[in-house]
Parts: sequence; structure tokens; C-alpha cells
Amino acid sequence: GLIVREARLRVIGPSAAMEFVAMLMPSAVSDGLAACALRAVGAAIVRTEDLHPNHVALLRTLRDRLGRPMPEALDDSARFLDALRALPTAEQTVALRVLATASIIDGHLARAETRLLTEAFAACGRPYAPAAIERLRRAFVSGDAIPRAAVEAVG
Repeated sequence: GLIVREARLRVIGPSAAMEFVAMLMPSAVSDGLAACALRAVGAAIVRTEDLHPNHVALLRTLRDRLGRPMPEALDDSARFLDALRALPTAEQTVALRVLATASIIDGHLARAETRLLTEAFAACGRPYAPAAIERLRRAFVSGDAIPRAAVEAVG
């Protein structure tokens, strides 16, 4: 049941976080993208109102990969959206994918996260495509390897 599912998600979370970050992050990352990616995770955590262990794993893995300190007011959604608007198009895509990943890495997509995703896509002048994010969530909760195509369909 539910307890077994949650336990399995917590077990696969840290390795999934590493897999996601490896797929999401380009080899060279600007300071703007680094800060925005970290803020994306912070904003998703605030919207869920629940610090799931998989959020911690994603944030830690991302910080380690980027080799940069956490930006101040990491959890400020407005600052995230402002930072997102300021990024070049290709970097916006990466940041939107990080946000989508952070939104589903606890196995759920809360209504407040959906609102944040909608706001983030609008900030980039893009339509929000919930089906792509739901496919990513389903791929993650299935416990199978996350297909790169599921990540790349977001954004």
C-alpha cells in the first residue's frame, strides 16, 4: 500500500536525484542558471509545505554538482520567477525542468506546485504542459530508469 510506496520512493530518491541532475545540468552552468536552479528546488519545497527527504537529496546533489553556495532567500518564489525571466531561453528550459523535477520527486504533484509551474512557464512565455510533467512523475514513481525523453519533454 501507501506506506510501502512511500518507503520505496525514499529509497530511490537519492539515486534518482543524481540521475536527474546528471540529465538536467549542462557541463558549463552560468551563475544565473545555478542560482535559479537552486531557487527552483527551494520554491517547490515551500509550495508543498513539506520537506520530503527526496527534496533534500535533490537540493544537495544539485548544490554539489554546481559547486556554488545556496543563494539567499532560497525559498522566495517571487525571486525565483524574477531570476527565471532574466535567463536566456536555453537556460530557462533547464530551470523549468529542474522545477518540474523538484515538483514530482516526492511522488506527488500538489496543487500549489501546479500553480508554481504554471507561473514559471508563463514567466518564460510558454504554455504549461501538465501531461509532460505527469509522464515524468509516473516514470519516476514506477521505479524504472528515468527516460531522458521524459525529462526533455518538459519545457
